[in-house]
Amino acid sequence: MKRLSIFLALAALLLTASAQTGPIFLFEKFTPAKIHFKNRSVTVSSMNYDASGGKMYFMQQDNFMELTNAAAIDTIAWGDRKFVPQGRRFHEVFRLEQSGSTVCVDWLLKDVHLGSKGALGLPTQAKVENLKLGDFTGEAPGFDGYTAQGTYDKDVWKRKNDNTYYLKLDGKNKKVKNLKQLCQAFPSLAAELRQYAQREKLDMKQVPDALRLLDFCFSRSQR
Repeated sequence: MKRLSIFLALAALLLTASAQTGPIFLFEKFTPAKIHFKNRSVTVSSMNYDASGGKMYFMQQDNFMELTNAAAIDTIAWGDRKFVPQGRRFHEVFRLEQSGSTVCVDWLLKDVHLGSKGALGLPTQAKVENLKLGDFTGEAPGFDGYTAQGTYDKDVWKRKNDNTYYLKLDGKNKKVKNLKQLCQAFPSLAAELRQYAQREKLDMKQVPDALRLLDFCFSRSQR
């Protein structure tokens, strides 16, 4: 029995590690995006963003390829969602609804294995199934850039983010990852911000919530 428990624990660790070796695409599938180059030329390609490795991919015939000439790119846009190159990664640009301020998000996603669905549909660690990632085409069900949880066959996974939010305050660039750092960036609003986050049940690990908290801070600071 002890050997079986050790085996299951090792198997779960190996499965979790194997799930994180490939891309975690931000969008459910490769879709057309406009690439705006610094020389003002524009091209359209079917693309997706690996939010775990910070790499941009495009489709060439039936294979996806890494975009390597980021230095020549100004922006990449899927409709109204815009990304700009920053070093070796890409940041998504958001314009906040109330304040009109701009923040950039450095996406960093990872999948955490919760267990396998048992006979009653509840997660259990007693069974290990093969992970299916749709050959990394981004077509695995239940996930997109905002989804918190999904399943691959009988495996239950929770998608977590460790995003960094870049903002400009008083002419200086700042970055925040959590509520504590946001309070430090807006010290005069710290108490009000904590009350707002608690009252509205907002979590910085959820992107829509994080944007609401940032918008709250910028809106209050503009008064």
